[in-house]
Amino acid sequence: MITVKDQQVRRVLMTADTVGGVWSYVKELANQFQRRGIEIALATMGPPPDRQQRQEIVSLGNVELFESSYKLEWMDDPWGDLEEAAEWLLELEILTHPDIVHLNGYIHAAFPWHAPVVVVGHSCVCSWFDRVKNSDIPVSWQYYQSRVREGLRSADCVIAPSVSMLSLLKKHYGEFAPSSVVYNGRSVDCFNPTLKETFVLTAGRVWDEAKNISTLVKSASKIGWPLIVAGEHGEIGDLASQSVTFLGRLAEDDLAVWISKAPIFALPAVYEPFGFSALEAGIAGCALVLGDI
Repeated sequence: MITVKDQQVRRVLMTADTVGGVWSYVKELANQFQRRGIEIALATMGPPPDRQQRQEIVSLGNVELFESSYKLEWMDDPWGDLEEAAEWLLELEILTHPDIVHLNGYIHAAFPWHAPVVVVGHSCVCSWFDRVKNSDIPVSWQYYQSRVREGLRSADCVIAPSVSMLSLLKKHYGEFAPSSVVYNGRSVDCFNPTLKETFVLTAGRVWDEAKNISTLVKSASKIGWPLIVAGEHGEIGDLASQSVTFLGRLAEDDLAVWISKAPIFALPAVYEPFGFSALEAGIAGCALVLGDI
């Protein structure tokens, strides 16, 4: 059982979005909370969960799902939505009586919560520009930076999935609340190695420069084995090749099948604070070819 100042934590109000690794993180954490008798009131923002995602989260049994479509803080001009979302979240706190508020974002930590607030810094716009573009954020993002700084300084505790990510947060936002590194983890059940086949697998958003998958795709003809790409790819255009198969976005169970069959998993990322795909591939017995970050 988790405790806060000697008080047992039985209920958590948690925010999430359905885009990228946060959803996998929330599911994994919810599964572990269930084993410890902890309930979650899960408030989603951004694109609503699809049917598969709703089934995944509700099937856990310890999650009550509250959906919204408010913009996420890294989206274009989100500020009106963020204010409305704050009112909604504060009402949810009154409704659900959590022992802890767990925010998978930054800005809402600055609002007047009653319960202690934990902020988890999975990634951020400033560190993306730092590592991907090797530059400071554009002037148009400076207000975002100031609001994130305010959120980090308002939290009771800040958690990051790596020492590197925590260091980047302090670099771009200054000193803030007590902080800790809690590494991401994955349950081993879904990623069992099977008979390996002859292909190289990569996974991630092809259009995201941070993943650097386009470099891998452009080199595919020199690899010698077919390259299988799982993840959103948008317009493939010049990346189309006989050596490459694009699977598109896969459900987690389907991706797990591909990972289990893959002998090699490659991800030459220049910025990857989550690391879930490499972790899953390692669990499944893949050889890992990764960016040196």
